[in-house]
Amino acid sequence: MFNVKLTLPAPASLRLLFALIAVFFGLSAGGAAGRDAIKAVPVADDAASLRIARALRTAGDPRSAVQIYRRMVAAKGSTPDIQLEFGQVLMAAGLFDEAISVFTAIPPTSGIGAEAQFGLARAQLQMNQPAQALALIDRAIAMAPANPHILIGRGVALDRLGRHPEAQASYRAALAITPRSIAARNDLALSLALSGRSDEAIAILSPIARSADATAADRQNLAFIYGLKGDGSAALALSRVDLDEATAQANAQFFVAAAGGPAR
Repeated sequence: MFNVKLTLPAPASLRLLFALIAVFFGLSAGGAAGRDAIKAVPVADDAASLRIARALRTAGDPRSAVQIYRRMVAAKGSTPDIQLEFGQVLMAAGLFDEAISVFTAIPPTSGIGAEAQFGLARAQLQMNQPAQALALIDRAIAMAPANPHILIGRGVALDRLGRHPEAQASYRAALAITPRSIAARNDLALSLALSGRSDEAIAILSPIARSADATAADRQNLAFIYGLKGDGSAALALSRVDLDEATAQANAQFFVAAAGGPAR
């Protein structure tokens, strides 16, 4: 069973950066299950080890998955593809310095050089280094100009630098490749709101946040945008869908305060 916790975080990411509500999913017994799984896997059985590591990551227990990857790499080394997975799992576990070391070790000519550069960029963003992240992303785009995930990441870095029109162009470039991308549409809406274009942002995000498939993050992004617009009642109504009353009230007040105006 998944436990969902919604809190007031510091601004750290767009989805990873701008959503002022972060959603964390974790298995209630994931740590113990992960340790038991690790003990049961022979180091020599790489295929079984990988299956369990990937399952742990999917289940929301990246720290246990990290232990399996470390054991495999220490025992036999690894291919660039496995190194990339290892770096991504380290990122999910919040081990950014180690992830940087792993991504840096992937040869640029390995065929996944763009993804490795993007992994490095994501780590730099997590460590609040958007200028360094942007330089890495531009290298990745030179290798893979039509990769929508990297284009979205470029938008995130640009937004972090306050370069919102350029960020929006990057999100739109990603949408030209994958028009149904929820990630690109979310980030475009948030970027528009941050640049004072709340009505456009609401028009983009409202159909997503009010759909049957909407996530808590989608709804709270829209609540944030309503708050930036100064519409505290709409922000509160959306916050109440996922949060207890006290937290919903606090969030709505925070969102409107962030916009610098009184709630309506």
